[in-house]
Order: sequence, then structure tokens, then C-alpha cells
Amino acid sequence: MSLLRRLVGRSAETAVPREASVFESTSPEAFIRAAFWIVLGREVTPIEFRDQLREIQSGDRHDRHVFLLRLLASAECSRGLSQWKDNRDRHDDPSIEEAALAGLGSDDQFVKHAYEMLLGRPADEQGLRHYAGALAEGDTRSHVLRSLAVSEEFERRHREVAPQGGFLPRDTQLCELANPAKWDNPEWMSLLRDLKVVPSEKESMHRKGYEFTQLLYGLTRLGRLRESTRVLSVGAGHEAILYWLANHVGSVVATDVYEEGRWEAGG
Repeated sequence: MSLLRRLVGRSAETAVPREASVFESTSPEAFIRAAFWIVLGREVTPIEFRDQLREIQSGDRHDRHVFLLRLLASAECSRGLSQWKDNRDRHDDPSIEEAALAGLGSDDQFVKHAYEMLLGRPADEQGLRHYAGALAEGDTRSHVLRSLAVSEEFERRHREVAPQGGFLPRDTQLCELANPAKWDNPEWMSLLRDLKVVPSEKESMHRKGYEFTQLLYGLTRLGRLRESTRVLSVGAGHEAILYWLANHVGSVVATDVYEEGRWEAGG
């Protein structure tokens, strides 16, 4: 199981009580906008908003957790964290960021959002009272976020979510040309071996082994392999990846033109 899926499962099952979660009480549109401002300190772009909304508009808690963890693991999040640690503002115009944060509900609601999005848990009574009280006395919302982000608790979480500080190492990228470094990645190699179709030794690396494994690796890290997933393959051939997927998702439909022009479909 990938690190991302382990983190999602842990957050969904233990960290956020169902009745108190902003993952369910907030609309998909508001959730995306709030997450970008709280985690990255900026407005979501129209293209980002369109793509993210497409992924989480079903209301599935799992999809929202995956989306949020991707933001936390991004290099952009790490840069903002570094700026805060250096006592610098992460936004070029702090007043713009503060104005946007001010639109994220009451002080109590804002603190609850910040706790769940940054720390991955509900705000405890003492923390909620402390930060809501500070805001009532004139403290800024960006300063509250900074206080949470430079805490030991967030540092532990961020180190687990982004072990390389948010800058993905070459052997964990999801979009790249064939990369021999992948053969040194244990998680990636376990998928290659599980396919059982090409030699797994680095000296015998083959493009098909790379293509198939990279596809499964990306789907796994993005949390897309689950019981509700349906797969359609056109021009499928007899590739082993279809049989692998059939054992890990809800259904697979494969089509192709075989001998004598016969068209076949399988599920």
C-alpha cells in the first residue's frame, strides 16, 4: 500500500470525527478555494479549480483527502513553509492573502478549517479557544496559519506526507520519460514484480515493464485504484496489466480487433 493511501486511510478513519469534519460540511467549491488559501496562500486558478472540482465533486471523503495531501506534498507548500520559518510572508501582498482568509467563515470556523487542513485532525478545545481568542483580539489569520505550520506537530505530518521536503525525487515522479531510477524505488518495483510478465532485474529493463508499472504506480499514488473504479481499454490486446487491474478495481472492459476481424469485449 502506498504512503499516500496509508495517510488517506488514517486520516479518514481516525483523525476527523464525522460530525465535525469540514470535509463533509463544506461544498466542493468552497473546500477547494479554502484549501488553496490555507495550504498554499493563494487563489486557485480557473484551470486548477476545474480539474480539482471534477475529482472531488462527488462528495467522497477519500477524494478530498487525496486532493489535500497533494497540496501539502507540493513544492509550493514547502516554499511557503520555508518563507514562514524565515519570518517572511509567503504572499507578495500579505493584505490580499489576509482578505481572502477573512472570507473563510467566522473565527471559530476558520480555526477548525486550519486544524483539519494543516494538522489533519479536528481542533481541540484548548487550541480552538486560544486561536479564536487571539483573532478576536486583533491577530491576523495568516499568523494563526503560520503558528500551526511551524509547530512540531505539523512538521511531523509534513515530513511524512512529503519526506523530500515537497520536491519530488526523480524516482517518484508520475509524469516523465522512461527512468532507470524507478528500478531503485521499492514501491514501484513491487508493482513491476506483481505483473509477472517481464524480467524485473534492472539490467533487463524493458519499455513495456516501465509503461505498465508507471501506470499502476501513478494510479496507486493518486488513490484511483478502488472498488468503485471502472476501466475501459481500447485496442487492449492481451496485456497482463488488464488482468492485474481486473483484480484491483471494480470492473475492466477491454476491446480490440483480433484475428479475422473479430471484435471482442471482456469484463
